[in-house]
Amino acid sequence: MEIAEVIEKLNLPYSINAVDQKGELWMPCPLPFGNHKNGDKNPSFSINLKNGKCYCFTCGGGGDLFWLVSSLMGTSFEDAKLWLKDMEVGIEDDDEFKKRIREKLRLQQLSQSISEIPQQIFSEDMIPEDLPYHPWLFSQGISKSTARYFKIFYDKKKDVIAFPHFWEGDLVGMQFRNLGHSFPKYYNTPNFPKKSTLFNYDRVDNDDAIVVESPKTAIVMHEQGYSNTIATFGASVNEEQLSYLRKFKTLYLWPDNDEPGKKALLTEIKLLKDYVDIMIVPPVNIPKGDAADIDRELIPEYLLRAQTYLRWKLYEKVY
Repeated sequence: MEIAEVIEKLNLPYSINAVDQKGELWMPCPLPFGNHKNGDKNPSFSINLKNGKCYCFTCGGGGDLFWLVSSLMGTSFEDAKLWLKDMEVGIEDDDEFKKRIREKLRLQQLSQSISEIPQQIFSEDMIPEDLPYHPWLFSQGISKSTARYFKIFYDKKKDVIAFPHFWEGDLVGMQFRNLGHSFPKYYNTPNFPKKSTLFNYDRVDNDDAIVVESPKTAIVMHEQGYSNTIATFGASVNEEQLSYLRKFKTLYLWPDNDEPGKKALLTEIKLLKDYVDIMIVPPVNIPKGDAADIDRELIPEYLLRAQTYLRWKLYEKVY
């Protein structure tokens, strides 16, 4: 895995204005130290795509890739090393790495497409009424009716699938899936509130809910009849997000089958076990996979195999 893919896996809010001539990728500061009280409107954080070194020129935080993973995931330095090892990260020194990444990012094209969307100003007028459908959605097991339910649409001009995100009834951002060869595979509109909201939360009115990482997984689960599925926008869950889940009676926790997924599970258990009944769904049998990566008829089987928190704690062999 390349450093650019690590950045995507960590869900970093990388800037629309990309990489400079030195191979530095600029973005708003993602460090969780609370040193940007008014936000980081003029991106001051950079990470070198060649060696992983990073630094914030405003708050002064910085270090290598191990330090960044440790800081963002709240883990020890050794756990960060293990996580990166599990991700098969290779920190290369050759100049060809920078050239390859810069070509892969195609950030000028990405910048042009994102910059057309006003920051923090969203309206349902941005969603086309006819909601153009693309065969990629069918290939992912998402039907036209489900796409219309979530107001998903294909943007031919940008060659992306747009997944609108609603919170408390308002459109607060969009997540895009690139269909071309541009990097990243997924990206969000600027100032996307992924750390303070949950996908599909507004639509779930059950006593129980299934908690997954990816919005696409939640959409596939809806397609299969599990409309009570909520996504956390990745494995970097936090207390604010999880506090919203305390309204449910029972939660089925189903993170991805990888090291970040396991850490997300432990965080979810720690912050939710005193408020709701927890059921832990066994990981899918695909490395780094989730419920959207298995045969659809197997989803009920996995849910039936879910263990109570106490049983899971007793054996702890499910992960």
